[in-house]
Amino acid sequence: MSNFKDPAEFWDFLIENRYRISTPIIASISVCLLLLSIVEDDSLKLSLCGVSAMLIFIIWSFGRSLPKAKKGKAILIAIKSEDKDDQTNFFSDFKEFFMTEDVKIELVQLPNYYAKKANSSNWLKFSKKTKCDFVLWGSIKKRNVKDVENIVLNLKSGLRHTPIDENLSERLKEEMVNTGANGQIFLNVNNEYLETQKIAEWINIYSRYLLIIAANLDGDYNYSITEIPKLGQTIDYASNKNGSIIRIKSKLKARLLEAYENKINILYGKWRSTRNIELLDEVFATAKKALTLNSSSGLVNFIAIYEIVKNNAPKKAIKLLTPYSKQTGLPRLNLAFCYVLVNNFEKAIELYESNNFLKIEIAAIEQIEEFCIWFLESSKDSRVYLILCLINFFGKEDIALAKKDYEHFFHYVKETGKGEKALELLQGMINK
Repeated sequence: MSNFKDPAEFWDFLIENRYRISTPIIASISVCLLLLSIVEDDSLKLSLCGVSAMLIFIIWSFGRSLPKAKKGKAILIAIKSEDKDDQTNFFSDFKEFFMTEDVKIELVQLPNYYAKKANSSNWLKFSKKTKCDFVLWGSIKKRNVKDVENIVLNLKSGLRHTPIDENLSERLKEEMVNTGANGQIFLNVNNEYLETQKIAEWINIYSRYLLIIAANLDGDYNYSITEIPKLGQTIDYASNKNGSIIRIKSKLKARLLEAYENKINILYGKWRSTRNIELLDEVFATAKKALTLNSSSGLVNFIAIYEIVKNNAPKKAIKLLTPYSKQTGLPRLNLAFCYVLVNNFEKAIELYESNNFLKIEIAAIEQIEEFCIWFLESSKDSRVYLILCLINFFGKEDIALAKKDYEHFFHYVKETGKGEKALELLQGMINK
């Protein structure tokens, strides 16, 4: 301690260097020297030195641990600096402008000692250890640029998300480059506060957008559905509408639709396995919202299923699906099912005959078959055998099963006197 003017200065030194392995050693030696000079009992000296050293190392090991996010979405700021005051001042101003009322994101600052180590190779490790989803790393320096003192920010960013395939990963990287905080930024020292506001505003929008992407990838669709409208409002009121922010704004509608579709697919999958009608209610409500963004046949299919299962309204389902009947693929198959339920069997056969089954994955055909079997078992409606016959004949090319379904439909026709023309058409196809 001879190089320090007083104990307070020595304490400041220890705090400033608390992350270094040498710090507890220096502190232990200093405490032991102090104890040796004031304690007379030799055995007590050794005991106190041992206990003191142990306590110092325990306190040091806890004190140097990385900060961690508490709960929810979090961003790690790992920006190193040559002057700790520059880092402290920037983070303080940045946090002030970043944390607006509608932002439910935690900001975690990485101490300068660790921030110096953060790079493109290990940012993910820091992300996992601090429980932060998004990492912003780089450096902050003061430099003269054209005889004007500037604060120079070098920034890079990384997003932690569920594993994805290589093609999707490349597209995500490209999007991060086009919209993101990557590169060099100059802040005039005289306007540092105001320019930090612009940067915080930009990174606020960029990081929230990336957290929405990660949520979509992770299946956290409710987060995306809640946060996308909020982000849109933030952009509308932003004072700094640079090219990146404008590009993000243009993508929000597609991201919201993606979140809705993710939610629908997950809910529908749960309904298929449980047949809990409340799940189908949620599918319907979500699909209605998604239709305001995009009137795709896929979304209409879900609403048509709801009308059939919940409301027993095949005519309403036909009205919904008819505008998409010119599309080959699933829309025609779903429409054919609806026509069977209104006894227009010939129209159902026509839709199957004119369909292009090469455009439909076998998994989708099997899903329709699964629905038909469930509907048949729950409703005891033998008309569904017509659809099963068409699925096996055209979709799966399983003639043996098609003939079995034909026999069931044959019995229905003979018992009710309905569908005789359709029976003739089926017989002609199967016996070719």
